[in-house]
Amino acid sequence: MAYQAAMGGVPALTILYDGGCPLCLREVRFLQGRDRQPHRLAFVDINAPSYDPGHHGGISYRDAMGRIHAIEGNGTVLRDVAVFRRAYELIGLGWLCLLYTSDAADEEDS
Repeated sequence: MAYQAAMGGVPALTILYDGGCPLCLREVRFLQGRDRQPHRLAFVDINAPSYDPGHHGGISYRDAMGRIHAIEGNGTVLRDVAVFRRAYELIGLGWLCLLYTSDAADEEDS
């Protein structure tokens, strides 16, 4: 299920997640709870029968299960740590990512 921005526009970030994963669901609920008006985040369960890679950056189910992905409003695909960095920035907790920022993490995102 995707949650669109309250103003009917494209969300700033659409996060693909595994709806069968309790840890993933916990993180989604946390992010949803911190996302204030207007909604900047959308979430797409890749386990939903309606999941269509063509509507989500061409990210296949297999690729999405292998590592976390998100799509920015402009179509840029983010992976791994960059997903959390951007999501936390959007909900006002970007400073938390500073604790985990390193050259190694930045290289991994490339």
